Amino acid sequence: MVGDVRGRSVLDVACGTGFYSREFQRRGASDVLGVDISAEMIAAARDIERRDPLGVRHEVGDVTELRPPEWRFDVAVGVQCLNYAEDVAAMERMCRNIHRSLVPSGAFFVLAQKPDSRFDCRLPRGGVGPAPGVRGRRP
Repeated sequence: MVGDVRGRSVLDVACGTGFYSREFQRRGASDVLGVDISAEMIAAARDIERRDPLGVRHEVGDVTELRPPEWRFDVAVGVQCLNYAEDVAAMERMCRNIHRSLVPSGAFFVLAQKPDSRFDCRLPRGGVGPAPGVRGRRP
């Protein structure tokens, strides 16, 4: 859904252990930063990176209080991120902070998995895939 990331910088918010961050790096992203509120998740992501280095950076951070970036990203991705907002105001802060972290032509992709989705991307028995032609759009 995110498309070709070769040569693009990617911000992965609520990155957890860095699964998607590492995939973007494997697909040729120029720079990948994963941010998660959980110090334990970031520690696990850093350990994975240490054991199998790809060049992904990870930081502990709360998306609702994300510090101003030193540089801006071409793409931001939030997998299971916005659902952690305590209320509408927190979700608005998350979105403002992510928007502030993007270059003017940047794109923010929000991915929310159905609870019965399998992590290996196979559909549950009898499941259906995404609607034809569904793609991310630039703001």
